[in-house]
Formats: sequence, C-alpha cells, structure tokens
Amino acid sequence: LALAPALTFVSWHYSRRFLGDTSLWLLPLFWFSFEWFRGWFLTGMPWLSLGYSQTAAPLSGFAPLIRVYGISDGCLSMAVALFLSLRDRRDSVLAVLLLGPWSGYLLQQIDWTEAQPQSINVSMLQGKIPQAVNWRRDQRHAIFNPYWRETRQLWDSDLILWPETALPGQPEDIESTMLQPLQQAAIDHDTHILAGLVVNESEPNRYYNSMILLGQE
Repeated sequence: LALAPALTFVSWHYSRRFLGDTSLWLLPLFWFSFEWFRGWFLTGMPWLSLGYSQTAAPLSGFAPLIRVYGISDGCLSMAVALFLSLRDRRDSVLAVLLLGPWSGYLLQQIDWTEAQPQSINVSMLQGKIPQAVNWRRDQRHAIFNPYWRETRQLWDSDLILWPETALPGQPEDIESTMLQPLQQAAIDHDTHILAGLVVNESEPNRYYNSMILLGQE
C-alpha cells in the first residue's frame, strides 16, 4: 500500500530535474495516477484515499462530479497552491486556493438526488462469520443459518440487507439449497432480500463480487 505514495514522490523527484519548481503542479497528477492504480492493481485496494478526508468539508461538494480520486487531486492541488502562496507571496495562487472550497460549498447546495414520497423499512444484518471458515464448503450451512435465523424475525421489513459475500457459494452451487427457499420466503412475506455473493461469468477462474435480489420483483 505504501508503494502508491512512494511512487508518487519518486516520480515527482525525477520530474524536478527537468522542470524545476514547475514540477510541483505535477504532484497532484502523480498522486491521482498512483492512487487510482492502487485501487485497481491486484484486484485493488480502493480504500483510504486522500479524498475521503473531505467527507465533512466543503470539497465534498465535488464528489458527484469528480469522485473521490478527483477530490484527492484537488487536495494536492490546494496544498501546492498553499505552499507557493506562503513561499512566494503570490496573491493569484492564494485566490486559486480559496476558489476550491468556495466552489465546493456552492456545489453542496445542489440536490443531486430526488427524495421519493414513500419511505421503506430497511433492516441490515451482520453475521460476524470468521474469515477462516467463510469459504469452506463444509461450513456453508453453519454460515447460512445465522442469517436465516435473524431474517425470519424481520419479515415486516420492505428490504433486508445481507453483507458482502454473505451467501457461501456460487449461485449454481446453492440454487436449490439456499437461493430458492430464500426467494420463496421473500415472496411469501412480501419483502426483498439483497445479499452479496461471488459469481463466475463466461471465463473460467474469473470471479466477481456481486449481489442478488430475491423477492417478487
């Protein structure tokens, strides 16, 4: 994980040889590139991006437009602008520095989503299944049963959410033993169950994190 910031600053260090102080403005670009690469390489580690530090700050207003990686880039750009304004007393750079939060604040005033008139009752489950047994075939029912036991107490909910990869097996492996009974139970109680599972599509040995919605619709 440390390779992302390490490669960022190594790249910037070598760019200084050719561009001098101008290379400072490449620092946000390098950070953006390697942070994105970290979120993709070896199935990805897309957490703890710098942009998440702005969740409760004005820059979060940019999230619907440029996502978390763009906000990370904005953080670095503002850091460069702050450094130059303090070192060289550049008022024009300081103006750019202030423009970011102000623009983010204005974007926060926009309603990017539309509220629906009818609310729904949602319940969430967490089975706390140890990772050591989560993928063992002989533990499938031991994994499934706690979720099923809790779900039976929540039939008054409109939507019941199970966690990521809660269903222990690919759809074809658990179709008759788990998916069909869950589907029928959801229909009988007029609710829906949204659960995480792993799927294998088209190519062998290519697995994908997925979700399945069980119910009438």
